[in-house]
Amino acid sequence: MSTILRSALPMAAACAIATSAFAVVTPQKITWVGEETGNFADAANWDPAKVPSANSSTKAYIAVFTNSVTVTSLDYWYSGGIEVKNGANVVFTGTGTYRFYPTTADIGGDGDGGTNIVFDVETGSTLKFNGVAFRGLETVTFVKKGGGKFINTSWIGNIYQYRNVDVREGEMELTTTDMRFSHVPQLTVRNGAVFKSNATGGLTSSDKPSVTIEAGGLYDAGGKTLDFSHLSGAGTVSNVTTVTITGIGDAVETNLFSGRIYGKLSIAPTAGTPAGSAFIVGATNTLAKSDLSIDISACPTYQFGFAAGLHSFECKSWPSGMTFYDTDGKEVVLASAFWFVDPSFETSGDGTTAETAFATLAEAMSNSALQGSDVVYALPGRYDRGSMESTESSASQTNRVIVKAGVRLISTEGAGNTFIVGAPACVEVEDGRGCGPGAIRCVLLRSGAMLKGFTVTNGFTICSESSPKTGARYGGGVRGGIVEDCVIAGCGAVRGGGVKSSICRRCLFIGNVASDIGAAAYKESDDTTACYNCVFDKHTKGAYVTLYVDLANCTFLPSIASGMYAAWYSTSYDTTVFAKNCLFLCKVGRNQANFQNCAFVDTCGISDANIGEGSIKKTLAELRVKSDGQPRKRSPLIDAGDASLYPVDDGGAYDFAGTARICGETIDIGAFEFDPPPPIGFHFSVR
Repeated sequence: MSTILRSALPMAAACAIATSAFAVVTPQKITWVGEETGNFADAANWDPAKVPSANSSTKAYIAVFTNSVTVTSLDYWYSGGIEVKNGANVVFTGTGTYRFYPTTADIGGDGDGGTNIVFDVETGSTLKFNGVAFRGLETVTFVKKGGGKFINTSWIGNIYQYRNVDVREGEMELTTTDMRFSHVPQLTVRNGAVFKSNATGGLTSSDKPSVTIEAGGLYDAGGKTLDFSHLSGAGTVSNVTTVTITGIGDAVETNLFSGRIYGKLSIAPTAGTPAGSAFIVGATNTLAKSDLSIDISACPTYQFGFAAGLHSFECKSWPSGMTFYDTDGKEVVLASAFWFVDPSFETSGDGTTAETAFATLAEAMSNSALQGSDVVYALPGRYDRGSMESTESSASQTNRVIVKAGVRLISTEGAGNTFIVGAPACVEVEDGRGCGPGAIRCVLLRSGAMLKGFTVTNGFTICSESSPKTGARYGGGVRGGIVEDCVIAGCGAVRGGGVKSSICRRCLFIGNVASDIGAAAYKESDDTTACYNCVFDKHTKGAYVTLYVDLANCTFLPSIASGMYAAWYSTSYDTTVFAKNCLFLCKVGRNQANFQNCAFVDTCGISDANIGEGSIKKTLAELRVKSDGQPRKRSPLIDAGDASLYPVDDGGAYDFAGTARICGETIDIGAFEFDPPPPIGFHFSVR
């Protein structure tokens, strides 16, 4: 019976019941008409002549000031806010137990049963509370409006905190203390407003507020440290020692911050942070003036990353040994500064933008401001001008470019559009393979330097014979450093025509030569030459394509000349596994067990007894590979590798073609990972 009666109530009556708990109260405006100094509790100072301090939850006053005044004896005040106009400077003074207290009634501020307490200070006006502490309510939002300045020297949110603080316009400054609100702590700064705090924490560290700084907004930390649970928006955090993102909260929260941080950003989520929470950097210059530190040991599931489509980010410093990714899973580049070089320019600019780029790689690397954590971006074209000299074992070698230690030289449009071109000897040396006096090597990479996304071609060394053994006889294409996503083609040296002392990832070696041995790559016992996910093609001279080189998931194509062998290792290394998960479609070399989980074509010239643990040997037809070495469907190479043999940190997460290194149950053999196409849909009809 009661259920039927309740459902039969008129709609209007039901709405009245639902909303009666939050009766809307229209605040009454009351204007100061007193002298330059006056007592708040004197009714004669107000129009209408009453004291706006009714201790009532159903009464709200908005005090209006149109002239400068110092207000004394402020007591408990249930208020809807303050308006300051006409360039007035208004100061409220008080000590001890004086409070500024909002009404509990709904004055229409939020429409959700709460209220806003609004301080509207016009441009050119100032409102200051000197020693007056604000008590809040957890349902109340503290709002600063107007282009003028609001200053407070005591607590905001003393004992009883505010729900949120919303700085919409002008400036809000806390000079000696902090803001306290812990129920649903949210600070928002927007519309070009400034929130400034000279107190450590700004907003108390124990609260760990969630902060949103919209575009144009500024949080000035006064040189202190900040501790936020979350940070989002596109504004600025300035004058900060360290801002720590702790990530606490009851729900998973992903924050995208695309503004600027001038100080140090510390990502240090607590153990109570929900799994899957994240902090995403959204702009290339967000960390341009910031140091970055990351400690997710207390919450290993916390994600730190970058917005999709932004492949490079400027940052003063960041944790060493870390690789960073965007939300699409693509690797991003962090640098303390970016420089640009364009081969189409006749003369150099200052290199700070693409429009003012350097004209040659040599000029870019000779820039005195270039630091070891910087990136030099090379625009597309042919880099065949300029040179730099290096001394290698008492011999002088000319290089097209010498990349400073730690610097990354990266092309903007990849190897298909960007070429570094050396030069052969100016005096032909018999059987020198292009090496000899006047030869120009393409690239010399100092310790920790990187070359990424170039075609390196026609580079040679000045030495053409195995004696004397100078450093200038190795690596006609590249010597040293890290080489990624490059084509090394048509280069020559005594040993290591393509590279020497380099770590190579996802590179194509094609048609390199050596006057002695090691046409593509050469490793000595004192360096770390290694090739991961690389492809070797069309090598014709130099006896062995790779000499002593560590290989993992590489492919040697059958186009390698019949007189060449894929690899050779010294007898002193015979017990060491050098080639792992590699595919050999040509002759191999030494008939020793230096191979593990490799695949061989039956014409490779190696005995079944020496193919190595986990390896296979089949005919070319049985291996089912395309002309470039990619496995076809049902190829025995698929899922036949051993993932434990592949060094992910050194080799990278992608195969030669940019596919995730493991697509199936485990890693494939060779430089390519088989990535099956999506199933083709179909439909049928019944007639």
